[in-house]
Amino acid sequence: MPNKTKREAAILVFLVLITLAGIALFIVKLWLPEKNDSKKDNSVAENTEGQLVIPEISVDELKWAITAGEELVLLDVQSRDDNIKASLPQAISMPLDELNARITELPKNKTIITIDNGEGCDSCSRAAEILLTSDYTDVKKLAGGITAWAEAGYPIMAGNEITIKNINSKELNDKLTIYDGIVVLDVREKEEYEAGHIKNAVHIPFAGVAKNLQDISKDKEVIVYDQAGNRSPIVVKQLIKEGYLDAINLLDGFVEWQREGYEVE
Repeated sequence: MPNKTKREAAILVFLVLITLAGIALFIVKLWLPEKNDSKKDNSVAENTEGQLVIPEISVDELKWAITAGEELVLLDVQSRDDNIKASLPQAISMPLDELNARITELPKNKTIITIDNGEGCDSCSRAAEILLTSDYTDVKKLAGGITAWAEAGYPIMAGNEITIKNINSKELNDKLTIYDGIVVLDVREKEEYEAGHIKNAVHIPFAGVAKNLQDISKDKEVIVYDQAGNRSPIVVKQLIKEGYLDAINLLDGFVEWQREGYEVE
């Protein structure tokens, strides 16, 4: 009789375990679709009408990403005529009507930002749709386009020229008095620098700037000057192309700085 009782107890325990396993399996099956759905939401989202929802990036977010050195492709899908009028430094021109034929030129392992003039963003939205449906998974459109970029005060490429910001000696002196972390870059020759320079200025000769960018911080405002303001604009444009979007030119250079009587060492 005791043996029979043990067998019955064992059978009961076994049945309980099977029941619990069945309940656990049922719960897992209910939970898994939610996981799968969440994964799907992280890829290409669709709205209730079945249209793609294109992720956006703001001009400030894009500026931060560029200065942080993120792997980006800035894809200007304007017409060639509009691209010549205004675009972003570093952007490549690939008009929307050429995108399908040239799509293999674009890498799939980088974030692609589609850009147009910003009026409705129709072209950049269509370009993003083409890319997202062609196995490009990391695609965003620039909110507000080139118009918003320019309004935020960031540099613009017009034809072969980059618009740059200028600052005069008084404005620079005021900045240095108020703010920390500004990089003042002297691009004159060694002899000129040693004869006198703006206090705490970093010295990199004009011809050596391209080889010494690792010494210049991208996340700080960089004020560039030379002797009379002739070479510094060239350096500023070079820095902007390399992602130094806060590079600024000192008007009339060191000559004007001395003339105004500001501190020299």
